[in-house]
Amino acid sequence: MERFSSNGKSGDLSGWYVLHLHGDYAAGVFGCWRTGIRQTWHSAKGSWRLSGHEWRELHKAITAERARQKQEHQARADNARQVAASLWNAARPADPTHPYLLRKGVGAYGARQHRNSLLLPLCDLDGMLHGLQTIRPDGIKRFLAGTPKRGLFCLIGASITHPQGVYLCEGYATGASLHEAYGLPVLVAFDAGNLQPVASAYRERFPHIPLTICADNDRNPASKGYGVGLDKARAACANLPGVGLIVPEFPEGAPLNLSDFNDLTALLRSNAHKEPNV
Repeated sequence: MERFSSNGKSGDLSGWYVLHLHGDYAAGVFGCWRTGIRQTWHSAKGSWRLSGHEWRELHKAITAERARQKQEHQARADNARQVAASLWNAARPADPTHPYLLRKGVGAYGARQHRNSLLLPLCDLDGMLHGLQTIRPDGIKRFLAGTPKRGLFCLIGASITHPQGVYLCEGYATGASLHEAYGLPVLVAFDAGNLQPVASAYRERFPHIPLTICADNDRNPASKGYGVGLDKARAACANLPGVGLIVPEFPEGAPLNLSDFNDLTALLRSNAHKEPNV
C-alpha cells in the first residue's frame, strides 16, 4: 500500500492505493481514508480479455499479495500500539496553555503532552489503546506510523455512556466545544470517513444509549472538503436508524472557512464581546 496527499497539504497521507502487476495486466484499488472514497481499477480495454488460466494466475498472485499485506499491516499496527503505550505512559497531562488549545479556546480533556505535542489516544470500546494522534503547537496533526483508525476514537468525558446521550464528531476541538457546552461524553472519530465505523460499533455495543452525530459543515465550494463532512454524517445516520444528527448553522455573512461547532462557538463568543452593553 502506498500513501499520498489527497488534499494538497504537505504531510497529508489520507490518500492510498494498491497496484497489482501481472505481466502486461495491471489491477488495483485506490481511495481516501478522510472521505471514505474507494475505487477499483484494471487495465483491460476493448475486446482484449484474460484467458481462464491468466485469470487464475492473477487471482493467485493477488491472494498471496493480500495475505502478505495483511501480515505487514498487523505488524505495523502492533508496533504502533507498543510505541503509543510507551509514549502515553511517559507523557504528562497536557498543559492547558498549549498554543493549540488556547487558539481553539478549549480545555485539555484527557489529553497528554510529549515535549511540545499534544497526544490524543485512539481507543476501542473496551478502552484499549491502539495508537496516538499528535498535535503540534502550529496545529499540524499526525498519527503514529501504522496506527489503525477505523472504528477507533478519542473519548472526551468521564464515561463512554450517559443516559442523556453521547455525541460523535470529527475533531478534538469540536468535541471539546460540545463537551463544554452540554456536559455529555463525546467520541472523536478524527475524520468524516470514520464516523460510520465508530457509530456502528457504538450502536451495536450500546443500542439503547442515544447517539448523535455532530457534523462538520464545510460550506466553501472552493475547498476540497466541500460537503464531505455533512454527506458522511448523513450517510451514517441513514444506515444506522436511531442515530441523530445536528449541523452547525452559521449566520449570514460568516466566513466560509468556518465549518464545525468549535468554529461556531468561537464566532458566537466573538460576537457576544462585540455587542454593546445595555
